[in-house]
Amino acid sequence: MVKPIQDKVFNAVQKMATGKAIDIVLDKAGGVTLFYADPKLDRSDDVLKILGVTNSNSNNNNK
Repeated sequence: MVKPIQDKVFNAVQKMATGKAIDIVLDKAGGVTLFYADPKLDRSDDVLKILGVTNSNSNNNNK
């Protein structure tokens, strides 16, 4: 029941963030929570590489 509202809010925040070149949006309503982060900031693959783990789900679109 709440999911459609959450989806609308997330989409609005994402649109605002990309339109204003904002990389991170924090939700401080219930403590500080990461609400949106530009995917270019995701360094998960770098950490996996250091750990020697291969990510078969990665499609390497950044090449």
